[in-house]
Amino acid sequence: MAWGSKSNDTHEAPRGNNAMSFLGGEVVVQGNITGGGDLHIDAEINGDVMGKTIIIGNNGIVRGNIQAAKATIAGTVEGTISAETLIVEKTARVRGDLSYANVSVENGALVEGRLTQQGKAHAGEVQLVSAAE
Repeated sequence: MAWGSKSNDTHEAPRGNNAMSFLGGEVVVQGNITGGGDLHIDAEINGDVMGKTIIIGNNGIVRGNIQAAKATIAGTVEGTISAETLIVEKTARVRGDLSYANVSVENGALVEGRLTQQGKAHAGEVQLVSAAE
């Protein structure tokens, strides 16, 4: 269909489990976000976030819980994070408990909370107050 043609067809962004959605720094969300695909957040979220893959960018702020198959945190999170694979980058600031199957915490990241490995019956918990350079 040519640009400017007259049609009653509506054009929508593709939907699906492989789609990446972005919330930019100019966005503030009051409420929960749930999705089946991938989500990159540079916005301020005041609520819980659930999705397949969640990326909190350097300027992203989440005041709520995060649940994902894979989570990469480079910004600020004030709440619990539960992910099968969790990557905490050096710019991250996390105040809350982490639950994971696999975890990577870069040198310089700040984590204030309990770290618990999923699926380990009576596994020992590690209390990490700060991981600064």
